[in-house]
Amino acid sequence: MSITIPRLSASLLALLPVFSQDAARRPASSPRGGDDLSAELEAIRAATDATGLVALAVQDGAVVAWGAAGVRVAGSKDPLRIEDPIHLGSCTKAMTATLVARLVEDGVLAWDTTIAQALPEFSKEIDPGFHGITVEQLLRHLGGIAERRRPEISALHEVLSGMRGPANVVRRDILGKVLAQPPSPSTAGAFDYSNFGYMTVGLMLEERTGKTWEELMVDKLFEPMDLASAGIGSPAGEGVPVGHLRENDAWSPLPPGPAGYLPDAMAPAGLAHMNLFDWAKVVGEHLAGERGEDGLVSAASYRRLHADPGTTYAAGWGLSRLQWSWGESSVLTHNGSDNTWLSLVLALPEWDIAILTAANCAEAAGQQATDQAKELLLRTLGLRD
Repeated sequence: MSITIPRLSASLLALLPVFSQDAARRPASSPRGGDDLSAELEAIRAATDATGLVALAVQDGAVVAWGAAGVRVAGSKDPLRIEDPIHLGSCTKAMTATLVARLVEDGVLAWDTTIAQALPEFSKEIDPGFHGITVEQLLRHLGGIAERRRPEISALHEVLSGMRGPANVVRRDILGKVLAQPPSPSTAGAFDYSNFGYMTVGLMLEERTGKTWEELMVDKLFEPMDLASAGIGSPAGEGVPVGHLRENDAWSPLPPGPAGYLPDAMAPAGLAHMNLFDWAKVVGEHLAGERGEDGLVSAASYRRLHADPGTTYAAGWGLSRLQWSWGESSVLTHNGSDNTWLSLVLALPEWDIAILTAANCAEAAGQQATDQAKELLLRTLGLRD
């Protein structure tokens, strides 16, 4: 089944197939049963001054609770709906990691494939200290890029924002600048969250396959999983929700996507969108893998993606163990933001529970709204008193 990719920016339009249906207007599924918590979500939205808020809880594959509140665009009366696509931000990283697992199982590369092995010509241009960094280390933020601790690396995000051209070409060009400087001796082999690291993974996959990361996501994840609302960039098309910036003490809406607040080249680190039902399918695959069930990739691959290397961050997932009213459980979690949206996922493998929330604004309002929506769902499930 072909899926819908909404209207794309010029750079992505040259890279991706264009499908005919309008996914933003067609939900992957609709709530069947479960509690409608829209009134409770509206109270949270109003108290936090978020523009729009959606939430979904799924247990054993069934919708337990859901809700939607607020508007798609500030200043309008068009309500945000539960089936609307939302920007995932860095929650995309778990999908990039899953894509790597698929290609490992296809024999395209191995978990220990290094930057030099995947990118032999590119490696001639970068510091030799990065040659031996593996794709798995990059997925776990163990590659020594250290962009949050090194101002000279962090400053390259501003350089990236001014670059133009096809996303895959810009990715290569900016990473040539990022990796030209040696790994930080204090952080090489140690955890340091890096969007540039996930972009490097994307470049490695592109070189090995001859396809762009965007094409690979469609071919290897979106289509096989029937993620009908999925796309790259910000939600695009008529009547979609948009992200918002805070300006002059008011919310200012961005234009509809796919061009968003962040450069297209950052896509492997955090530019996918889809509705909560499709996102729940993705999370459900990971939960099934923890139960030993093969899916898009094998259970062994899912468990490898969730394994703790000693940093409480796996491959696209934060890891913890928490105490609930039912008892203790492991937790897979992540949040994501492009500074105009905020998304949050909490997955509990022992009880096959996925909790997803999102707001079409960020800053304190988006953080508070999504966190309070998460707590509402936890109470509804009986996990919080």
